[in-house]
Amino acid sequence: MDDGSNVASDEVTVTVYPLPEVSLGDDVVICSGEEHTFDAGAGFVSYLWQDGSDGQSFTADATGIYWVEVTNENDCFKRDSVMLTVAEYPVVNLGPDTTICAHMEMMLDAGAGENYSYLWSVEGATSQEILVDSAGTGLGETMIWVEVSNYGMCASSDTINISFKDCTSIDEYLSNVDISVYPNPTAGEFSLKLNPKKDMHLNISIINQLGEVVYSKKQIHLRGEYTENINLSEFANGLYTIILDNDEYRWTKHLILK
Repeated sequence: MDDGSNVASDEVTVTVYPLPEVSLGDDVVICSGEEHTFDAGAGFVSYLWQDGSDGQSFTADATGIYWVEVTNENDCFKRDSVMLTVAEYPVVNLGPDTTICAHMEMMLDAGAGENYSYLWSVEGATSQEILVDSAGTGLGETMIWVEVSNYGMCASSDTINISFKDCTSIDEYLSNVDISVYPNPTAGEFSLKLNPKKDMHLNISIINQLGEVVYSKKQIHLRGEYTENINLSEFANGLYTIILDNDEYRWTKHLILK
């Protein structure tokens, strides 16, 4: 203070203490059934986690954001947070073992997932779907497997045995009927058109990838052009197999429902 003749002064010391350094690390992904322990580090006076607990570490097994607030000896505090994702194991089902003609192709679908990656036994393919034929394998049974990983770590697998057979006599029989399926892929409704060159009886069945029958019609007498209008819109999207058969012949075609 200065009144013109007398001067007075004062001073104060301000000490700035550093904030504590705390890090829970990068975001974490674990597989279903596992747990992860976050450690805030030693040396702090107190800890406060998102659920009110006060230990140095916290163990979690559910997807969510986890945070901790630490306080040092100078009563300074700092918070850090991290995301924990619990990834489910993929459900992989290539369907039942099957037999097809050597000249035919079969589509295998390992199932879709936002963070899925794929590895097939066929030439190391990495796509969700593959087309399989007898090229390179010849006639007989071929085992095919696929491994599906979620987030590159939570993996499931499945195996299917496909038998390729010589269908020369069946092809001769097949030439007696023209078969078409449209549209394919379909949103649910499609037409199966049969145009036989001679009278015959056929059974129609459609199965899903689990081998479950979702549609069936027996002993259809074909005496000319025949159209069966089918609606599968109540069923889940995926790969289905149409089977036409009788005592002499079995024909399969894949249908994609999307």
